[in-house]
Amino acid sequence: MALIKIKSESMDLADDYTFTGTVGGVGGGGKIGQVVSTHTNATTFSTSSTTPVDVTGMSVAITPSASSSKVLIQAMITFAGDQNQRAFVGLKRGSTVIANGTAVGSRMANVTTGIQQLANNNLSNVVINFLDTPNTTSSTTYQITGCCESTSSFYLNRSQSNNDASTVGTGASTITVMEILA
Repeated sequence: MALIKIKSESMDLADDYTFTGTVGGVGGGGKIGQVVSTHTNATTFSTSSTTPVDVTGMSVAITPSASSSKVLIQAMITFAGDQNQRAFVGLKRGSTVIANGTAVGSRMANVTTGIQQLANNNLSNVVINFLDTPNTTSSTTYQITGCCESTSSFYLNRSQSNNDASTVGTGASTITVMEILA
């Protein structure tokens, strides 16, 4: 029986960070080969685009060790839109939209989820869990996208007002990808 010694370290989660690591020893079906993650609490990203655009600081790249590997994407995004308007979040691999809805009529199909903002101090959270089959051993980038309705804006980790008050919060967002060995 092998013993694993873990070194105790502290990490300030208030800072942005990126983690890259390998888990496990010998490969095998269903085992995690590697984990890549990024986290941001920056509140500077916003867009008034009505079509999905890349959200700054919300992408990770992973290089699968085998073309038969799958990649599990887990993301938690804190975002807001303008009052009484809708904001949308999506996910893509490279330039390909994944984990998206179905195009029906004029409905936006290249998003994972959307939410209507009810007040200018609201924050919303969405969680994405998607198992992808990239079929490659090349570096693959997973990117969160965001957009908004009409003349509205999409904000990452902050509300529309972003007022400096004890009743107004800010948030944090994370995207983690894990190689699942075949």
